[in-house]
Amino acid sequence: MHSLNKREESKKGKCIEESTSKSNDSKLLCGQPKSNDFKLVCGQPNSLEQIGFEVAPGVSSDKQSYNLDSSLHGNHHILRYNHQERSFLNHMKYNFTVEEWLVQNPNNWCRMWNVDQPTEEAMKLIQCLLKAVRDWHSERSVHGFLHHPENFFIKFNQEKITHVHLAHKNMEPKTSARIEVYQNDILAISDMIFNQILGSRTRKKYPKDLEDLQRWLSPDMRFEDWTIIVDHPSLWHWKIRFTYIERVWMQYLHADKILKERMDYCLRRIPCDGWINKIPSGTPLERMFKNNSYRPTPHELLRYIRIVRFHYKDHRIDPQTEADYLEERFIEHKTTQVCEILLVYLHRMVCKLRIEV
Repeated sequence: MHSLNKREESKKGKCIEESTSKSNDSKLLCGQPKSNDFKLVCGQPNSLEQIGFEVAPGVSSDKQSYNLDSSLHGNHHILRYNHQERSFLNHMKYNFTVEEWLVQNPNNWCRMWNVDQPTEEAMKLIQCLLKAVRDWHSERSVHGFLHHPENFFIKFNQEKITHVHLAHKNMEPKTSARIEVYQNDILAISDMIFNQILGSRTRKKYPKDLEDLQRWLSPDMRFEDWTIIVDHPSLWHWKIRFTYIERVWMQYLHADKILKERMDYCLRRIPCDGWINKIPSGTPLERMFKNNSYRPTPHELLRYIRIVRFHYKDHRIDPQTEADYLEERFIEHKTTQVCEILLVYLHRMVCKLRIEV
């Protein structure tokens, strides 16, 4: 929700509203809002003017307007969504709907280095979508269809996505998914992410970390699972992914006996069979592997990834043919491909054992 700002307060507290009396006459109503009252700003459905209201309990039966109480005009129903003002009742103004964003971003998979990963902006959008749904559920708020991209509002700051808000307006779905999708928020948000945002993908399988996120978004998920879902490693920025291995490794090295035993137990259960065969041949990554002695275990996988990410510039790299291996982001991508599920299990271990990294 956003309250009346200083610019609006400076207008001598004047508010314009069309009267809904039986005579249907338009009237100019003026008033000075009380300083101790929390006000909302919303657009009039039939006007570009704005007016402050207090929210009265309850939502109207059509679920597209709010029951509001104004000291100027008494009880009043007003639409929560105003297309002209690109604003809706209980949130700040927005820049795009997700539907508009999808028109401008039809392909949301990384084009650099032929990496099999969504773009950073797409991952940030997905994370913000999940946070918005979690927050609305935690507040037991009413929202519209989650499978429709017109019901999500994106807020940008310096050309970066910062927030996503949900609209109350119930627009009809634009998906061919089964009817169960429409009846379940979790399936609806999964459809939004994997069919609409990431639907331009031509390959049949997702990376294993994204597959893990998709499994979490199931109809039988618990509310407690939202913490894992919203902070899922598949949605992290590449810089966070890059440094996370080092932070976990240092915690492992300095752990006391009991914690190390618990970490060993979790590490042994990471499914990473054949990770050595996934190291790209004829590359600096292979040379770094051969310069050390590694066994095909999860512990050794963690050690190898940590050494590559921390010391990749220490090895001779041909700037003519191997220039990409001097890029930190490229190193993150290539080492992630050695075991796509590694970060997921490390993060799960950190959460389970309550390790601070």
